[in-house]
Amino acid sequence: MGGLTARINRHLRKEKKFHWHIDYLLKHSSIINIITGENNDGSKYQCRIARILIKNLDCIKGFGCSDCKCSSHLFFSPKKKIILKHVLTAFNGVGVQMG
Repeated sequence: MGGLTARINRHLRKEKKFHWHIDYLLKHSSIINIITGENNDGSKYQCRIARILIKNLDCIKGFGCSDCKCSSHLFFSPKKKIILKHVLTAFNGVGVQMG
């Protein structure tokens, strides 16, 4: 994904113009882990991964998906271990290697 490092660095900055849904969330929270992945064909798999995660995790409806037909792109669990398990399973399910 072109510009992924720049996008992550922007999300990590405290001072920024609020534009994305995540900007408003991060105002009241902090990042504890960043999970990225790569695939061999250069395709974006965000929506395919979201369709897998929605079967296994709770989500915030409409978050981060205003430009697609997904129900959400923000998933959560009170247990970090559960999130990591389902993200790894989803990545593997669409052929994305954890970065």
